[in-house]
Amino acid sequence: MNKGNSCPKGFNYVGKKCFSCNQYFEEKICYQPEILLDQVKFDDFKKSLEEYEEWISFVNGKGIEFSGEINSVKPHLKKILFFGGESLKFKGFLLSFKNGFIDRVFFDDYIYASVSRKTQERFGFAKRDKLDFKARLTVDHGRILLDRIRYVEFKEKSDDSSWDLSEALVARSVGTEFDCQPEKCLRCDKGCLLDVIDRTQTKERIFRHLFCLLGVESPELCWYELKRRVERLEKER
Repeated sequence: MNKGNSCPKGFNYVGKKCFSCNQYFEEKICYQPEILLDQVKFDDFKKSLEEYEEWISFVNGKGIEFSGEINSVKPHLKKILFFGGESLKFKGFLLSFKNGFIDRVFFDDYIYASVSRKTQERFGFAKRDKLDFKARLTVDHGRILLDRIRYVEFKEKSDDSSWDLSEALVARSVGTEFDCQPEKCLRCDKGCLLDVIDRTQTKERIFRHLFCLLGVESPELCWYELKRRVERLEKER
């Protein structure tokens, strides 16, 4: 039937009467995970994973000291799906760090910090700012998230522009949502991950979509990177 042929007995779908038919063939394909690392590297991986899980269980939900350089500042948006509609909420701003020191321990992976609109207005966080602060560390569906930021000290303030409330609200209104996550969009300063909470199911689901702050309808039709290249060439001239 998958090849477009009709059933000799006139059935339109596979059912319990098919299993005794001599025209019925069933092919089962089983997939088994395969370890690509050799045993030594795999043992090292398991050891480092155990150390990480032990460390994260110790610091999760506790106050820590953090030091790092801001990689990006973007609006923190959250979409809630419910019966009868949806709601796109502006939760403040999300700072990202490619790495940083957590209680003097170097963490070589992305770290995120959630700040309120008032905190952003007060400090004007921008890309390439180097700063120290105290915060609470939590694990937010696989990512390290710092919140309740206090005692902020700038070691170096960059000249980059910073987001304000009006710009963020405009971006929320004109932005577009993608159910894919192209790498170029994740690297773009106008692309951010959108937290989606689906409450239309029996069990609440939480996942992330990509949100274009410029409102580009499709990643394939994006003109933003081309515009930036042209602007860089004009500056070089």
